[in-house]
Amino acid sequence: MFFFEDYAIDNHNFFSLIELVDQNFPVHFHRAAELIWVEKGTVSVSIEQKNWQLKKGESIFVFPNQMHEIIFTEHARLQILVFSPELIGSFF
Repeated sequence: MFFFEDYAIDNHNFFSLIELVDQNFPVHFHRAAELIWVEKGTVSVSIEQKNWQLKKGESIFVFPNQMHEIIFTEHARLQILVFSPELIGSFF
């Protein structure tokens, strides 16, 4: 099972910073682009069924409409930058 997040789907200037602490996030996708940065600890990030282990100081980019999930493997804190793809037009 997965779900769709509708991050300000009609706002082409959408930009949000979210802090996630010790909270798994199930498989989902959205129209927004997402940059995940590990501030503390270690997490497992799955994008399109490929897995990465990220530790403090590492980051990963999720393109719009990619299925992804976040699983905390130990105490960790993430900063997640979510923004409309129009803000980086050449990728879109």
